[in-house]
Amino acid sequence: MKKLPSSLPARITPVAFLSTTVVALTLLLASTPAYAQLQPYRGQATSILTTNCNSSTSTPPGLCQGTPACNNGSGSNPDNISASITLCECSGRLTGTGTGTGFRPGVTYISLLYKNGTVSTCSRFPAGMTPYVANIPYADNDFGSMMLGIWQVNNNGSATLTVNKQATVSGLNNYTTVSVREMQPLNPGCYQCIMDPAPQLNALRACGTLTVAPTDPNSCLLAINCACKPAN
Repeated sequence: MKKLPSSLPARITPVAFLSTTVVALTLLLASTPAYAQLQPYRGQATSILTTNCNSSTSTPPGLCQGTPACNNGSGSNPDNISASITLCECSGRLTGTGTGTGFRPGVTYISLLYKNGTVSTCSRFPAGMTPYVANIPYADNDFGSMMLGIWQVNNNGSATLTVNKQATVSGLNNYTTVSVREMQPLNPGCYQCIMDPAPQLNALRACGTLTVAPTDPNSCLLAINCACKPAN
């Protein structure tokens, strides 16, 4: 009997083929980011205002801290910010733009998303929880999802924000407020070790409600092009 060439591949049995297929599908599914499966959402915060978090009735008063930034520091707010942000989350990307006035030239401002819907605090802690270091496990610690970007401030006090980043892990629809915070260096004179360090370095200057609604998936066919048309 003529022998087959040794270079021919070995015969694949049905069991071996099935096992290979299962392994391949498992690896494919495991490598798919969770955010790729999220429903596309459009978010708008049309009234990100200093007045929302600078009320004398807030707890504690004057939560929009005056310089220097210390956690829950009281004092007059040097800003009078009025800003708006439009966001779209789809195809694994979070994109958007923001505009505003009342910013101070030469100051670095950032914006963050929050699941806590209280505009007087824009806190990453659940509503009513004191921002102690001991309570940090209960806070939203996903800064990669929360961070929107850095504002570009003009000499006349107007500012713009461009958002183009990876989508949030849990979905834009889980966030309800958005802040404008001033980044400041540590001030040892008022820094409190028992308090959450993040707000002590990023003074709250304005906060607003984020309204989120589903979008038309057909408007988000490309990961970097999210038109954010309203859902039908």
